[in-house]
Amino acid sequence: MPGKLFLPAAGERASGDGSLHNLGNLGHYWSSMHYDSGIGYILRLHNSASEPSFPWFKGLGFSVRCVR
Repeated sequence: MPGKLFLPAAGERASGDGSLHNLGNLGHYWSSMHYDSGIGYILRLHNSASEPSFPWFKGLGFSVRCVR
């Protein structure tokens, strides 16, 4: 559909061993905005709801949103 963006609940990686958790239930997507060189903003999706962007460490393996 034109004008719509689909962001799947891609899960999240565990910080210890990199294993994938919450696939289909949770997703974190990086924003194009950043706080500083080590911190960026993310959008958190959980069970079909979203939370506002908030700062998070860039070293974590979150998904990247598409840009048209």
